[in-house]
Amino acid sequence: MINYFIALTTLLAVNSLAWTQVEHWEALKYIDTQFSTFLMEFTYLEPGLSFDPDQGIKISQSKITVSPEAMALEMINSFDKDPVYKNMGTLDYHNYDYNPDGDLIIWRTLSKYAVSDKEGNLSIQQLQSCNINELRKVSKLEPRYRRTEFSIGSSDNVYEYVHILMGSGRNFTSYLEEVESIEELSDGNLEIEGTGNYGPGNNGRWKLVVDIENEYLVRKAEYFPKGGTETYLSIETEGIIKGNGLSVAAKGTLKFSFPNGYLFEIVVQPSSVDSRFDQTFLKETKEIVHKDDIKMELVDLRRQKQ
Repeated sequence: MINYFIALTTLLAVNSLAWTQVEHWEALKYIDTQFSTFLMEFTYLEPGLSFDPDQGIKISQSKITVSPEAMALEMINSFDKDPVYKNMGTLDYHNYDYNPDGDLIIWRTLSKYAVSDKEGNLSIQQLQSCNINELRKVSKLEPRYRRTEFSIGSSDNVYEYVHILMGSGRNFTSYLEEVESIEELSDGNLEIEGTGNYGPGNNGRWKLVVDIENEYLVRKAEYFPKGGTETYLSIETEGIIKGNGLSVAAKGTLKFSFPNGYLFEIVVQPSSVDSRFDQTFLKETKEIVHKDDIKMELVDLRRQKQ
């Protein structure tokens, strides 16, 4: 298979018009399969609170390694601004978001470590409660820890995984189930359309623009839920980073559009990529999530959405 891909790549360098639509699709699928094992360092940016952009941006300095047998993730978070006070009834703020003194409670995740292998699937988060009064004074309480266990093989442990790869211009073939058309655009890129999904039970249509000159990175993607004409998810990527046989986009922006008009944006900025699995990183991350001397506390996370 590798020799077949090398032959196709050589052919592409000479004359991309010699490729058939099927060969282009097979090349894209083949590259995506190479990300069954990888190591990547990246910055991950998302809203500090999903429904209120005034609560700032969470900036995660992150590392992930994946193989068919295991996965480890580290995310060390900072925020571009302190949380701000909002009156009850504004946006989606309810009475349970306030303490008895009337202070708004905003939970923030300071770090996250996650591990999944045949022995277990769990994560540990360091959380901090920020209390903001009407005078906008912010009181940051002592951080707490929460350890969560998931069923073996569940992807809920790292919900960010799909965003990480799509924001890197990869793994779209896992979600595009039936290709209906492949067309070459005037700039030499390919436009691919077809039906698929964005997670179990979320069926719809995909439209991709693939940069064949830059190792089949997806440069644009749109996802339309079944029966809908409005875009739910749009993705744009730019640049390229290469490492040990793999390549990813240097930056990807994912925009989610909701019926109420709210936009949710995630930015993925890879800094390095490698085709190996980091066994040492897995071991270190397992030691953190299993650490016995971390005091676990019951944390009220009714508004902890990040």
